[in-house]
Amino acid sequence: MAGLDLAKKAILKYLARHKCWNKKHTPIENIRKGFPKHLRGSQEVNKAIQELFADGFIIRKSTGHGLDVYLNKGKKEEIEEIIDRVG
Repeated sequence: MAGLDLAKKAILKYLARHKCWNKKHTPIENIRKGFPKHLRGSQEVNKAIQELFADGFIIRKSTGHGLDVYLNKGKKEEIEEIIDRVG
């Protein structure tokens, strides 16, 4: 479970560092590229992404080139707390 929490933190930290809030978004593949090659397609990373969608921390955006994601500005305080607290 700790690995899953670290994966969630890494995803949230990546999006926050690149200022992907509301109007600014990034392709979901870019999130996976931030992990080592042996983890990019792993169940742990995919599960972390799905749980962040379910919890409302990240939001999907359909674009012409595929699926993009961005952070939910309404949960900014929670997201910043998770980035600072976990790990």
